[in-house]
Amino acid sequence: MRWRQKYYFSLCLPMGLRSACYIAQRTTNAIRWMFQQEQIQAWIRNYLDDFYGADIENQAAVSFDSLGKLLQKLGVEESAHKAVAPTSQGPVLGIWFNAETATMAIPPQKLCEIQALLAEWRWKKLISRKELESLLGKLHFLS
Repeated sequence: MRWRQKYYFSLCLPMGLRSACYIAQRTTNAIRWMFQQEQIQAWIRNYLDDFYGADIENQAAVSFDSLGKLLQKLGVEESAHKAVAPTSQGPVLGIWFNAETATMAIPPQKLCEIQALLAEWRWKKLISRKELESLLGKLHFLS
């Protein structure tokens, strides 16, 4: 935007912007494609602003570092608390994956939260549409 002979622009996508998810997905798709051009063996996926992947054990740390360097080179800020070094088990989009046992599980904290919510709902006589949509979203996550 130009105002009083100066240009103003956002450095991040505003929450609630209709096209923000689409733009975020397209951006991370492009980053994934660039990464795959450098790392042929690594398996990587993205969902909105999250990346997750898998690689052979002795190559995983190199692939992880390469993605971090690519993000830095592109000027994309990496979330320090979300960046997890290679491991055989961990959370991906809220679900716990274990490569050693080839299992997936709902984290106990999430399961307790939903069980408490269902116990609360057992006695409700009247609900709003927003409350119902919220509950259905959480139950859909479990499925």
